[in-house]
Amino acid sequence: MSFATPLAISGPLRKPAQMLADQEYGGHSSIHDDAKASELGFRAGPIEGPTHFSLFPPLLARIWGDAWFERGCLSAHYQNMVVEGESVRAFAEIPADGVRETRVWAEKADGTLVLEASASLGPDFGPTLLEQRMARLRPPGPLVILEKLRVGMTGAEDEVVRMQADQNMGRLYPFSLNQKLAVITETSPWYSDDKASPWGRVQRRDG
Repeated sequence: MSFATPLAISGPLRKPAQMLADQEYGGHSSIHDDAKASELGFRAGPIEGPTHFSLFPPLLARIWGDAWFERGCLSAHYQNMVVEGESVRAFAEIPADGVRETRVWAEKADGTLVLEASASLGPDFGPTLLEQRMARLRPPGPLVILEKLRVGMTGAEDEVVRMQADQNMGRLYPFSLNQKLAVITETSPWYSDDKASPWGRVQRRDG
């Protein structure tokens, strides 16, 4: 017997940490600062969106195994902000055998939708959620913030950057990798110990 009923798996409720309260750019604090957020009409500084991405690897690894870490793509659309102290839970629909794309989403404890996303395995990801949404957009009017940018722009040259685990990343991201790993909602030894990872230490070779 088989059913067409869509099934989903979920993770536990987690309370993501706010790590951008001290963020600065252009000589002033950002929207992630409670006072600045209040000035703009928000009740508190929102938690950085990508923080919620860490909720999904346990679910997607259960669905696709190690391949998720090797060829996975997450394309998200945010619906509601989360502030520190609120709980969030991740969900993922279980795809049929052999299917390499599925729907995932995150909700607050009261059911408020935080984000919806497509999760897929490459190299042929198919149309991601972002690409599907962009295809439905009308051509933009005159640009303001992005007026000097164009599709396909690159820097003058490639820049190689190496961050140490305890190195503060500066005013835009005022924390270190180890500080981030200490409060990440879903952690794994793979994130901090190359000996625990199936892939070991990844070395970049130039030239």
